[in-house]
Amino acid sequence: MDTADVYSQGESEIDLYQAHRPDYNTDVLETITTLNDLIRQGKILYYGTSVFTPAQLVEAQWLATTNHLIPPLGNQVPYSMLVRGNERDVLPIAQQYGLGVLAYGPLAGGWLSGNFTLEASKAATRVHSLSGRYDISGPSSERKLLAADALARLADKLELPLVDLAMGFALTHPAISSVIIGPRNEAHLHAYLRAADVRLSEAVLDAIDDVVPPGTNLVERDAGAIVPSLEFAELRRR
Repeated sequence: MDTADVYSQGESEIDLYQAHRPDYNTDVLETITTLNDLIRQGKILYYGTSVFTPAQLVEAQWLATTNHLIPPLGNQVPYSMLVRGNERDVLPIAQQYGLGVLAYGPLAGGWLSGNFTLEASKAATRVHSLSGRYDISGPSSERKLLAADALARLADKLELPLVDLAMGFALTHPAISSVIIGPRNEAHLHAYLRAADVRLSEAVLDAIDDVVPPGTNLVERDAGAIVPSLEFAELRRR
């Protein structure tokens, strides 16, 4: 794993060690054995994974069972109205195995902040710093902009802030245990906290589905990680 989130309430014990992104040069068994050892040593209470593929999620559970190890208890994935690919397999698998899911990016990296619309985009400063992620000139990003604009208009029709609609959507899926937020200032924090109480009706969820169909990622890189077999041409063609 390349990095980790750590969640702790005590001075000497980490409650949840969230290992980030699979290292494709390291066997899954080696990873979960190491994390299992940290639990046995009393250094952590639980551990989870991040952006594990469906195959890796199942493999980790199977390897833990067959090797008498403590399995990961959850997975961390991107999830928003614009990033719904995990609905196809990761979220159902999490429900099947009783795994918790920490969803990050409920505003899709700012695309659902209300700043990305057809009439006025306020993303200029971010475009300069992260041009690849916020460049709206490509066809896939153009589709993303059109979807973000449609969702902003839906929020206006519902007389809801777009942040509320986005948070309400992310919290609605039964597989999602909690949503990780990233407020940049106090005003953002209050907006997130207010939005946590939003509950969306079936009609509203259907309207969101009309804009971005279930199980859809408009941009491949939004999945959080690209498997080597897709990222590197030599693994696809040779």
